[in-house]
Amino acid sequence: MYAPRRVQGFYKKAELELLIQRRSSRRDLASATIDDTIVERYYQTRAIRRIGESFEKDNERKSLLVMATGSKTKGDENKRGRG
Repeated sequence: MYAPRRVQGFYKKAELELLIQRRSSRRDLASATIDDTIVERYYQTRAIRRIGESFEKDNERKSLLVMATGSKTKGDENKRGRG
């Protein structure tokens, strides 16, 4: 369970309806499909899975993922003309 937080205000009816819709259409992160064209190494897939499991099972709200220096993202490859 999350720690108690102070109430900052109240939702409008439309905002409450949107929150209900989001909760009802929520998908399980721990079993989400990971795009193999972006995540190429087994340990990257494992890290993503563990973060998803942490969000689902431990009710964690934040996560820090540290990547090695020199790591490339999909955008970096396209900028260099290799994508």
